[in-house]
Amino acid sequence: MQRKPEKVRDTVTIHGWSFDSSVWRGTPFEGAFHITLPGHGETALSATNLKELADEVAKTLRGPVTLVGWSLGATLSLLVAYRYPEKVKELVLIAPTVRFAGASQKVAVVRTFLESLRKDFHSAVKYFRGLCSRVSLPVPVLDKTTVVKLLESFSFLSVEGIAPHIGQRATVIAGTEDSITGLKPAFQLFRLIPRSTFRVIPGSDT
Repeated sequence: MQRKPEKVRDTVTIHGWSFDSSVWRGTPFEGAFHITLPGHGETALSATNLKELADEVAKTLRGPVTLVGWSLGATLSLLVAYRYPEKVKELVLIAPTVRFAGASQKVAVVRTFLESLRKDFHSAVKYFRGLCSRVSLPVPVLDKTTVVKLLESFSFLSVEGIAPHIGQRATVIAGTEDSITGLKPAFQLFRLIPRSTFRVIPGSDT
């Protein structure tokens, strides 16, 4: 019988858009407490505006915790750390960006993708997930309206203004082959967070 991983004490993860907690399998955070985003499966969270969602997430944290976020989850983690510093002792930001539309991707590209989601949701999600990772992961049960609104909020939200005010230690991790959020926007974020370190993973699409 395969032994279930023990819970990583005081560590909480937030996955990225269109994925779920399965992204943490085989990582050092597999045994952490996983938060599920609205519209991405069974969850008590409901807000589709990231600032409001940060308030909801903070209420679930007994804190202080190490908050681990991937992509959209990284932006959400930053918001929680900024708005509720007493709840977060450390940040691990994987594939983060200072602003998705305008820094990671051209604004026109993001708007076109959002429109494609409205026209052919399942095909657009499949295309996006294929770009995100070469590893095949289970697709969660997605609520179209909720996840599209969540992506809109993430896409046009800049964290450049709050990053310099993050007091927690932060580890920023980016892959050289990341075609979604990108290496440069992650480095820009690293430069803005005072107590941060930057880790690059060669050949990774993370």
